[in-house]
Amino acid sequence: MSNIVRKVIFIIAALAVNISAVSIISFFLFGATSIFSIDVLFGLLLLTASNIPVIILYRAMKNERETSYLTALLGAIGVCIAFITLANIWTLTVPIVIFSVSILIALVFSIRK
Repeated sequence: MSNIVRKVIFIIAALAVNISAVSIISFFLFGATSIFSIDVLFGLLLLTASNIPVIILYRAMKNERETSYLTALLGAIGVCIAFITLANIWTLTVPIVIFSVSILIALVFSIRK
């Protein structure tokens, strides 16, 4: 895969993860009464955790590791699927499982290689 294609895929994945995360976080922050509430902390933690595959994707792109790049891309896709499922289904079990599995896949394969 060429470098330009990797960069374009990285930009698309980063935008998709962050747009879906911000939409869910804004829903959580809708009822927040002050800046220093547990909702804001939960939103920041969710934003940080959802960007883990994007960070791993960036590192794999810079180090030119193809397998780590593809597994981090699968992790980013899993995070997007989890947020879309959370927005459409009102049960929390399925999106939480998808989100945690995609983060774990991205972390385990980046540590392993």
